[in-house]
Amino acid sequence: VTGLGLFPLQMASVTESQGGWEPFLPGLIILLPLLGFGINGGLALSAARRSSNAVRSGQEFDFFEGSRPVTHSLPTW
Repeated sequence: VTGLGLFPLQMASVTESQGGWEPFLPGLIILLPLLGFGINGGLALSAARRSSNAVRSGQEFDFFEGSRPVTHSLPTW
């Protein structure tokens, strides 16, 4: 530890503070972003599929399917 350049006064605090550190639910740190990635990708692909099917049939797909005026700029979910 002296190779790290610690002074003798700092050595006392280092030895006292050493302890076991357990991460809190480490699986969630990896799985939640992957779950979000999968959900986002699935929703994007399903929206693209619905839109392409509507365009192939000669229509236009309205993602918001509501009774809003054309000049309405903010979604009202």
